[in-house]
Amino acid sequence: MNMSTIGYPLYVNFSNGSKATFILVDQGEYYIIPSSVISEITNPAEYGLYAAVYSNLSYPGNIYLYEKNYTGQARIFRG
Repeated sequence: MNMSTIGYPLYVNFSNGSKATFILVDQGEYYIIPSSVISEITNPAEYGLYAAVYSNLSYPGNIYLYEKNYTGQARIFRG
């Protein structure tokens, strides 16, 4: 599978101990992301919300950018 193909999300392998610095997630993908990954990126001890784009569009909807070990204020954009 070509990871640059639209419609095929790229998943980070969290089981090998290496974690991505940034993880970008759109609202429309949350239901297909494994719960273990969601638990990891929403755990403040692991990742912080670096930025969020809130949209009235149905697709892709809201977009969230998580950064590993980030503890600052999230940058919020509305569109």
